[in-house]
Amino acid sequence: MEFNPPPPPPPSPSPPPPPSPSSSPPPPYTRTSSPSTPSIIQTQATSAELTSLLLLRAQAREFHNPIHSHTQQLTQQTERITLLEHKNQQLQTQMQMFWTEFDRRHDEGVRERAVQGCLESWNEFLRLLKGVLVVGVLGLVYSFLCLLLKIGGVEGI
Repeated sequence: MEFNPPPPPPPSPSPPPPPSPSSSPPPPYTRTSSPSTPSIIQTQATSAELTSLLLLRAQAREFHNPIHSHTQQLTQQTERITLLEHKNQQLQTQMQMFWTEFDRRHDEGVRERAVQGCLESWNEFLRLLKGVLVVGVLGLVYSFLCLLLKIGGVEGI
């Protein structure tokens, strides 16, 4: 047995020569990768891809317009919220002043009622004292009259 070396591989086809600078420009709607990533294959954009890109661009415009108007609305609402917070703070201050005044008047009312109650008690005491004094004075006057009559010699009393 004789050892025969394997046959040599068939010659590989040579790569196509690079396009020369004077060759025609690439087709008008081609998509190339960004310069940061090297292009492996340059492909031509299909009609469906172009339609999709145009649709995406239109959607981006439609999306941008509402965002812009919503931004204006949000700015206006933020201003309204700030104004309402300021008014709320003012109202809270007014309510605090109101409750302070209410408490002060309530305390004054309690004091006035207490003083009024004391005055009524004092007036009742004075009325009773006057009654006792009147009865006492009447008793003294009666005793004095009886004494005068006895001194005057009137009998039977």
